[in-house]
Amino acid sequence: MKEAPEQPLRGPAAFESEEPEALQAQAAILLSVGAELRGDRVAVQAKSAAAAAPADMLETAVLDEFPIPRLAPPGRRISGRKALEAVAADAAEAKAAEAEAAEAPARPSRLAELAETLYERQSATAAAALSHAALRHPYELVRVAAANAALAVTTEPREPYRVLVEGTYSDDELVRDVAATSLARYRPDHPRLAALAPEPPPPGEGTAETSTLVHGTWAANGTWWRPAGDFWSYVDADVWHDLYDQNDFYKWSGGYSDGARDQGADLLVTWMNNHGAAGLSLMAHSHGASVTMLASWRGVNFGRVVFLSAPVHPAKYKMNFAAVQRVVSFRVKLDLVLLADGSGSKFSDPRYNENVLPIWFNHSATHDPDIWRRYDLRSKL
Repeated sequence: MKEAPEQPLRGPAAFESEEPEALQAQAAILLSVGAELRGDRVAVQAKSAAAAAPADMLETAVLDEFPIPRLAPPGRRISGRKALEAVAADAAEAKAAEAEAAEAPARPSRLAELAETLYERQSATAAAALSHAALRHPYELVRVAAANAALAVTTEPREPYRVLVEGTYSDDELVRDVAATSLARYRPDHPRLAALAPEPPPPGEGTAETSTLVHGTWAANGTWWRPAGDFWSYVDADVWHDLYDQNDFYKWSGGYSDGARDQGADLLVTWMNNHGAAGLSLMAHSHGASVTMLASWRGVNFGRVVFLSAPVHPAKYKMNFAAVQRVVSFRVKLDLVLLADGSGSKFSDPRYNENVLPIWFNHSATHDPDIWRRYDLRSKL
């Protein structure tokens, strides 16, 4: 799903359509609901304040453009089926809601009604009802976002977990990343995640050129960042012209843990030292940026560093600016994967040179050659 809308559908109206941009808006609402119910926003604010780098998941300007329900963590969990009955207007509607709980797939008109109730009541019960119903959405991106939200409130986790595991097999990078990141936050030891984060080979020796790409979480088996991949080819031809192209290119496991990123940083430092790559420039996607930030404190120096859809966790990951010539960050508004990750929305330190693109939701958009051409990102480096 490469669509990256510039004008998203807002609120309950998003659920009335099944166009790609509407599906991403639905997913953003559901993931935001999950983050609110888990208390992610409060956690981001507290941890970033402790690190003297204030950050928020939801900027006021973004909320003005794309309002979401404001919720508190639930005092108690509730069955999704019971929640559907609870938000019904009368006994007849409650009976219909109970029958509909076994129906598949969920109808857009019904989801829009439930979303309207959520925006009006702004309650955990209304959130449980919408997320439960959206588990039967005909499109997988919305299903995995609904599972993320449902797990924050439901007493019946089996179906949301099934949806997330199924989503990790998706051929759509955005769906896979949202599903795997959501699953990792609830069940980090799930065996399916190990298959997405293979053990990387030890760094070989050789002579590097002057730049490379660093993949993010779940992307070790991907192709866009490898030599001859679509983004690699674009950068090598039109941006830096000197990407490393030998078979012993740098890679890390892509695992969703602090330990995996720490190992990735050690591997990057070793790879740079083995290849005589002092002053290496690189582009790092997602938590590949976290790996890069950790490596910057380990005795190596970088040239230009470009972060693509980088998570913001300043209490754990921050750049050593004494070890880099320049940092530039590109990101989209209300990034779906960063919502699932519990990340802040952007860096507050001006030395990151943040560029928030006028597009929404798609975590993968920042490594899309068409996006780079459309917004002339090369000129911002």
